[in-house]
Amino acid sequence: MELKNHGRGKLAWTTRGQIGIESRIIATTGFQHNIYPQKYDMLEILIETFQSESKTIEYIQSRLRSATDIFKKGGHVTMVYKDQQFRMHYDNKRVLEVPL
Repeated sequence: MELKNHGRGKLAWTTRGQIGIESRIIATTGFQHNIYPQKYDMLEILIETFQSESKTIEYIQSRLRSATDIFKKGGHVTMVYKDQQFRMHYDNKRVLEVPL
């Protein structure tokens, strides 16, 4: 295990989901966080979701068609959209203890 970044405060909810409150840490596997222009905006949404009963964000995932798909089926490079759910159920599997 290596320390990749440091800062005060963190919000962790799964093995692959952490965000630093006063650092650059962002690990949101499966969630396209680049739609938020500022990290603060994303942090607000994640905290609201973490405190909600459903702990789920529903969003539309966008990506370009893969080269394999174009090769097999023909056509052009176009956007592909998919309804997604991002769940923030805390699993308590990742707790980092860093000496200060």
